[in-house]
Amino acid sequence: MVFLVQELPLDLTAYNLHDDSTNVVMSLIDPNVTEVGSPIWALARLFPPQGSWSSDEYLQLDAGRLVEFDSGNVEILELPSPEHQRLVLLIYRWLFAWSQQRSEPGEVFVAPLPIRLWSEKYREPDVVWLQSSRPRVGGYPDGADLVVEVTSPGVDARKRDLVIKVAEYARAAIEEYWIIDQEQRQVQVGRLVQGRYEFEVFSESQIAISRLDPSRQISVGELFPEA
Repeated sequence: MVFLVQELPLDLTAYNLHDDSTNVVMSLIDPNVTEVGSPIWALARLFPPQGSWSSDEYLQLDAGRLVEFDSGNVEILELPSPEHQRLVLLIYRWLFAWSQQRSEPGEVFVAPLPIRLWSEKYREPDVVWLQSSRPRVGGYPDGADLVVEVTSPGVDARKRDLVIKVAEYARAAIEEYWIIDQEQRQVQVGRLVQGRYEFEVFSESQIAISRLDPSRQISVGELFPEA
């Protein structure tokens, strides 16, 4: 069997690989693509640069990760641990059971689900409860009635849940914010009072109770397995 090989002319201009301004021919192969362990910068260039994302572009992003949005910037969060997800699902089941006893159950969701806090600001709480009357913007909830965050290890992660989101959820006028603190093995229940949260801390031997609705309560000890 004979193979005929035709030599093709190398016309780089046909592939827009020639930079006329510098008279330099760019490499046909991006070394960042072929070098093992390097980021694929060509893929990154398919997306808007930080600071120029629109909320519509963010909401259309299918990253397979938790991604939050702030004034043109996207923030990709670390993947949660199995223990984190165990707590999230436990809280979901508890809130769902509680909501079903109400005359108007509302809806309970877990992340990923973008929640609009204000224009150009979206967060994805671990667990969120919405009253049935809660409005939507672009198909996603506009604010929330209750949010729950399960803390993750690390200084930055704890600051996000214990400091940054406290201010953000208060600004968004979310009436109640529960923090499930894995490290301290406790639950903080924040009630919005005049634009700021007043937190009550519950230890493992106590029952965490909502001051807005006392029927919303859970044994803290049930959340954390014996050390």
